[in-house]
Amino acid sequence: MKEEITQAKKKLLLLYDMREQRKAFGYSTEQEDADIALLESQIVDSEIIPTLKDLVASELEAFKSPLALVVTYVPGQELAVTVQHPEDECHPTEWDEDPEEPADEDIPAEDDDQNCPRVRKRKKREYFNVYFGDGHAIEGKNGKTTFFEALRYMSLERASHVDSDFQPCGYPVVTKHKRDLKKCMNDRQTQIDGFWIFHNLSNSGKMAIIREYADKLNIKASVVPANTDSDIVPLVPTNKRALFCFNGNTPKGKNATVLDVVRTWVAAHPHATYSEILAAFPRELQGSYGVIENEAQLQARRDKGQQPQKRYFTDPDETLTSADGIRFAVSSEWGKNFDAFRAHVKDKLGIEIYDVCWE
Repeated sequence: MKEEITQAKKKLLLLYDMREQRKAFGYSTEQEDADIALLESQIVDSEIIPTLKDLVASELEAFKSPLALVVTYVPGQELAVTVQHPEDECHPTEWDEDPEEPADEDIPAEDDDQNCPRVRKRKKREYFNVYFGDGHAIEGKNGKTTFFEALRYMSLERASHVDSDFQPCGYPVVTKHKRDLKKCMNDRQTQIDGFWIFHNLSNSGKMAIIREYADKLNIKASVVPANTDSDIVPLVPTNKRALFCFNGNTPKGKNATVLDVVRTWVAAHPHATYSEILAAFPRELQGSYGVIENEAQLQARRDKGQQPQKRYFTDPDETLTSADGIRFAVSSEWGKNFDAFRAHVKDKLGIEIYDVCWE
């Protein structure tokens, strides 16, 4: 077991050496510092803590009462270990406390109770805010809540498909699968909307994850420490063109999103006839032009002097063909009617379209 910890220490030393070299040459940035902090957290969580757990467990096998070991480590200072018993009124154990966001420093409690010299209070925690390109802001909340809400706003479905180097215990930060506790000591996962979110991270780690996921999902967002004096300001919409996505697809405008939804549904139902596709996407969802029109209908419009190419996706790589051989095009005319389409495909077809950002 000690060999595993030795190897993990070597990795940490290399990481710290890299950080100091960058600082020495003036290459260190706030983002790089956050990335290094994230890697540090990953090494400790996946390589050191599981080994320490096994060591402690073997020493406590003969102990028959529940207890909590509180270990406080501060570089350069003596390690502090406190044993707390659930029934001990002098030193109550907060079994539901989430220790992942420690205060900057523990300070002695301002009370005269000499019988409880170890009771301490904490300084106020420092949090962070997230500002999205559509004007949506997550402010004034603790780090874990901000982390959850930011990932949820970016779409947990899309976040679960992000290819990230940070894989605690071999699992993504956002996944539909709960971590295997036989392999992972830390069960810091919370289930939200059917997804398990790993959150045993420092605030700097959470901020780095949000930045990485927003970047890889092409979402405009700024992550700012709540106590920062930075000149970073909340992002605001420019020309107000909304982007949408589903199933982790690339964010697109309303009309391209409709085309992708129809194309995806047709691909998932290769035996669907034209009448069945029309039933899945009723004409009234779009309005006078309908969600789809077949080639005969489009030609009839051309014969009347109309230009269907201005109202439908008619390029060869955009048109679709039903199982009974009928070629058809999808409407490109989407404004307020997009809301009705969006609600329909969610309720009837199980396809949920998410707001992503503003372009």
